Amino acid sequence: MNSLTHRMDNRSKEIFSENIKDFTGREQDWIRIYAADLSSRGESVEICNYGVDNTGGLIAGNLCNNNADNLIIINGKTYKVDIKTIPEWSTTFTFKTFLLQDYINQGACILVPRMNLYYVMSPTSMRDMLKSFEHMIYRSFSPNDKAIRFGQAEMDQYVFKGHVRTRSWTPEACALIKQHRNSLFKKKNIG
Repeated sequence: MNSLTHRMDNRSKEIFSENIKDFTGREQDWIRIYAADLSSRGESVEICNYGVDNTGGLIAGNLCNNNADNLIIINGKTYKVDIKTIPEWSTTFTFKTFLLQDYINQGACILVPRMNLYYVMSPTSMRDMLKSFEHMIYRSFSPNDKAIRFGQAEMDQYVFKGHVRTRSWTPEACALIKQHRNSLFKKKNIG
């Protein structure tokens, strides 16, 4: 499942390397923005080195690691967090099923940042999503991996039930989003 050819999803090695570099930088910006958001709310926040190579380089021999990319300490409690971005114009949420299961097993959360707000998906919500939505391949998303897909209405239901937390960004976080807007919302090059 984690071979280089499989992970490249029919992209050239050059495009795949470019995507890794772009998305690694984007995710590093988002975790810093998330930390700034929490700090501006009075939370004590520390982003820790989790031993995951986040330099943005392609490391062909490091494909068996599906660990969440970030370790963040909030008010003395440690959380594993992975960032999953979706195009700002999209009204659907698509997640690879094997990654959701890996995050559940790790006790990790997923941060889904948007322009004006963010969602935090807990392992409990991911477990429910895996049970509730069909697992299938979406060729335009990832032609090699099964995924689940659902719309904004379903995400709103998870928020309403308290299974997914959402917050609007603080003014401090909004200023950082504006500063990094071009890289945060850059369209993915698929070749």
